Amino acid sequence: MDMVARVAEATGHYKVNDIVRHIVSVEEKPGVHLAFAVPSSVALALDVAEQAAQRASILRLQILYQQMNAGDRTAFAVTTEGIPPLYDFLEQSMIAAVFSYQAVEAFTNGVIGRHLNAPMKVPRGRKLKELTPEQLARQLSTKEKLMWVLPKMREVESPVGSAKWKRFERLESARDSTVHLKVKDQYGKDR
Repeated sequence: MDMVARVAEATGHYKVNDIVRHIVSVEEKPGVHLAFAVPSSVALALDVAEQAAQRASILRLQILYQQMNAGDRTAFAVTTEGIPPLYDFLEQSMIAAVFSYQAVEAFTNGVIGRHLNAPMKVPRGRKLKELTPEQLARQLSTKEKLMWVLPKMREVESPVGSAKWKRFERLESARDSTVHLKVKDQYGKDR
């Protein structure tokens, strides 16, 4: 669920440390309303990604291969029976990559939207440009938000160059290759 805050002082039916959540009410049909606690968009995306990754791991074990001669090398080819689980594996892998990245993007935008109350100067071309929180969320890439905005907001070192940053770049590459399918992503020589 999307937590808004914790109660600091007991008031009404709230006790100290109770969680305050976003509640939304939607009119399903005239006169009929449905209210529910708003889910965390980060948690939803991570859950979709995790379930897809788990399904992909299971499917990978179901892909049938057969050994073949490839000149001076040993090679394996997916059998005709192995094609359906292979394609299902690829689909689940695509879902995992896209939704994992979406979780990171939702997280960065959520931090900016909730915790940044003033414009911030960020590199744009060869200059620094001052952007409002809304402009930062809309105009900067997720990578730029992670490189500049969140570290500056949290007063921590940029993650660029770290092992975690390399993992993020691999995720971004997988997501970009999935969402923006170029010819090399579809028919690459050694892929």
